Amino acid sequence: MPLKGKVVALSELKDRAFSSGALGEGIAIVPEENILYLPADGEITALFPTGHAIGLITVS
Repeated sequence: MPLKGKVVALSELKDRAFSSGALGEGIAIVPEENILYLPADGEITALFPTGHAIGLITVS
């Protein structure tokens, strides 16, 4: 499992960009811990302060 957490509708988020649907449909995961498992070797290249996105470069 790459991430432990609760799946919620985007409409439940405080961030209006996501909850309003302006960025499209989807889901969010509210993490239970600060660990994300990646099934590949890689390097984190960007980590947004808001925690909504992570940039990765993988070998494959």
